[in-house]
Amino acid sequence: MRSKCFTPVRAPRMRVTRTDGCGRPVYGPDSMGVSRGFVTITATGNSEEGEAINVTNAGGETCVYDPPRPRFLNFTLELAFCQVDPALFSVLTGQEVITNEDGVAVGFSVNSDVDTSLTGFALEAWTGVPSVECSDDSASEGTFGYMLWPFVTGGTLGDLTLENGAVTFTISGAATKTGSAWGSGPYDVELVGGVPSPLLRPVQTGDHFRTLVVEVAPPPDFCGLQPVLDPTEGDPLTDITVTPDGVNGLEVTIDPTPAGSEPWAVWLGDGMWDYIETGGSYVYTYDQAGTYTITAQRGGATVTKTVTVSS
Repeated sequence: MRSKCFTPVRAPRMRVTRTDGCGRPVYGPDSMGVSRGFVTITATGNSEEGEAINVTNAGGETCVYDPPRPRFLNFTLELAFCQVDPALFSVLTGQEVITNEDGVAVGFSVNSDVDTSLTGFALEAWTGVPSVECSDDSASEGTFGYMLWPFVTGGTLGDLTLENGAVTFTISGAATKTGSAWGSGPYDVELVGGVPSPLLRPVQTGDHFRTLVVEVAPPPDFCGLQPVLDPTEGDPLTDITVTPDGVNGLEVTIDPTPAGSEPWAVWLGDGMWDYIETGGSYVYTYDQAGTYTITAQRGGATVTKTVTVSS
């Protein structure tokens, strides 16, 4: 069997996705966060040694000996952050997020009544791979190490030290578990037939960790949580129509094609996004004039459209 060796270095991005009690991705408006504001991800492997079988006869001689058979149990994870994203921390720990009057997450609580076993997430991380050359595939976006812990129960906020320097927040106690229903996942992470695609080999229910070298770049980071849509729900988008308002030039109306009542999501090109739960038209007002690329998703399809607005 041929093999592609790689040496992971640095870790520019991590993605956290909510999962339900069966390890399935949770689809909805606030399901996924991407961060580069972390310092370390430490995964500690846990195993049991097993029990040896050793039987001696009446003369004190060994007549049966079977050595212990160690068995992998799981990983416990510790994540250290130099950037606080309250919404992302809420996914990792199950703690309540604190919002301001505009509904923006500005903090989080730590409450002893939270049952962390009810909080689930999948954790993905990307690394650099300087020793592996890019393939000749025109769709290749570079080479990256990809790591996945598909089913993790929630952690707790660790020690805090306030001093004359950087303050690091640590999430500890998170643990992987069996029973993942992540499958191939809802994201394009590797090239399959020259096309960015979900995992070619689905995650098995007993998998705790997956790593491979990929040629699809990690997603851009942002603050907050973005939508994740079920790729099997709703008619796939074929287009979107963007109509600027004739009076307020900064306002646009976005209509999906085909029309429908199923949820769809839109990224406005200015760092903002939204989840349209009931389908139909969406109205948005930009803060300033400019040219923006709008991206919309539904039914496993993604479409884009460029619009120019002026005040």
